[in-house]
Amino acid sequence: MIDTSTFTLPNGLRIVHHADNYTPMVALDILYDVGARDEDPQHTGIAHLLEHMMFGGSANVPDFDRQTERACGWNNAWTNNDFTNFYSVAPAANAETLFWLESDRMLAPAFSPETFEVQRNVVLEEFKQTCLNQPYGNLGHLLR
Repeated sequence: MIDTSTFTLPNGLRIVHHADNYTPMVALDILYDVGARDEDPQHTGIAHLLEHMMFGGSANVPDFDRQTERACGWNNAWTNNDFTNFYSVAPAANAETLFWLESDRMLAPAFSPETFEVQRNVVLEEFKQTCLNQPYGNLGHLLR
């Protein structure tokens, strides 16, 4: 069993913390209770597109990935029917940087038309690869 501490902030954000003193790394994982289930059936893919848009920078950080890499870390995200998840990993000494980057992109994301068009094309290509270009690839999509 993994030993964790859990508490909830006044704004409703629930924190689950686990310390592992065997590694000098920190992982920040933020799970939002929103996904494809919250979309209009006639307009699917919006949750996934928004996940991608969140990497397009913010008012203070024009390139989220670059700043994570400057902190010697990496990041990624995923979306499914129920959740949207963002995570970053970096040396523990840079934990504050990861928290700041995550809070900044949620506070003031910078959605430009250029970023929208790039990310829209990326999401469409991912859909083609996982659903349209695979035998029975659209089965999961149709069942949802």
